Amino acid sequence: GEVGYGFGLSLVKHLVDKMEGKIEVTSDEGKGCKFDITLPVKRK
Repeated sequence: GEVGYGFGLSLVKHLVDKMEGKIEVTSDEGKGCKFDITLPVKRK
């Protein structure tokens, strides 16, 4: 797999927190991780 420093995920977490959303992580050993991002919808 790819090796990185986690900067991208850190940036995404910061933005999701600012938008009052959430990030969920599911890890499957040998296959990788899945990141689900949920953001609130504001109705007019």
